[in-house]
Amino acid sequence: ACTIPVSDEQLWEMTATYLAEGMAAGERVLYFDDGRAGSLLQRLDDDRVPYRSAMRSGQFGIVPSTVTRALITGSPGELIAALDAVVT
Repeated sequence: ACTIPVSDEQLWEMTATYLAEGMAAGERVLYFDDGRAGSLLQRLDDDRVPYRSAMRSGQFGIVPSTVTRALITGSPGELIAALDAVVT
């Protein structure tokens, strides 16, 4: 499936729904921050998603925007090192 949001609000709605479904299924969920994680967390709060407990347990994590940028712009070796630091 593919979807293209037409507004920031729709983007946060779709992202929050996707992450909430993963958490509800018991999956480990990572959000790769692009500098706007605050908007996502606000949406999760609005939707009453229990993300705080998932963060405490390690089920849900936010990859810092500096790491996200490094993953996009770095070499394959840097990508592996950055993912290793976040996932383990």
